Amino acid sequence: MSKISGQDFQDTFREYINEKRFAELAKLIETAQTKPADFIVRMGFKNYMDESQGKRVKLFYIMKLKEITGVKPDKNIIKQACEMTLKMDTPETLEALIKRIEIEKEVFKELLSVIQKTYADYVAEGKFIDISKLMELTDTRPEEDTIHKGYESYLEEGKFISFAGLKKRTGVKPNSVMIQDMYRKYYFNFVRYKKISTEQSLDWMDRMRKLRKLSRIDPPEGIIIEEEPVQEMPAAEENPQE
Repeated sequence: MSKISGQDFQDTFREYINEKRFAELAKLIETAQTKPADFIVRMGFKNYMDESQGKRVKLFYIMKLKEITGVKPDKNIIKQACEMTLKMDTPETLEALIKRIEIEKEVFKELLSVIQKTYADYVAEGKFIDISKLMELTDTRPEEDTIHKGYESYLEEGKFISFAGLKKRTGVKPNSVMIQDMYRKYYFNFVRYKKISTEQSLDWMDRMRKLRKLSRIDPPEGIIIEEEPVQEMPAAEENPQE
């Protein structure tokens, strides 16, 4: 390589960054024993975010440029990138971004509305592992109102495993008033189907049993939950075959 001035290096760095020629950028930094000016790198981050690329492509460009240059994006770019990952399917990309950009958790205090929207989506979709992961990554918690709405929705649909899963992940106690109302709905249907369909009637009684077990809240006065009938074991054969 012919001898070039410091300014020529910076012009070349700018060109490589703008054109995403990352391999050449890394090689030039190594051979020239110098780095692109911070403002050139930061302009690169901004340009990547402004371009009409897919979200994952933009995030890859940002993480790659940080990895090669060691320069962190400014706070606005970090917030934009985090917001972008929060709108993706899982928090895995956010985790990678945090590690590779070295993001401080303080930034998430300014993204609470987006984070809460993500929690609401995860609750609606039953993504309990993702809820735990997002809590860990951002040092935030889903709003209790979001959790209570999730509980109510699950119980309305008879999704007791989801109810238990959300309770386990968040540790939020279900609202006793909502649970009492749910007992009344279940009991209404139990009585309604009692003369129509034994099978459906028993299903609603079973729901009440599960609700009591999982919520640890007793039903309102006047609602009696029948104990589950004990199934008798079949009699043993007198001369069983070996």
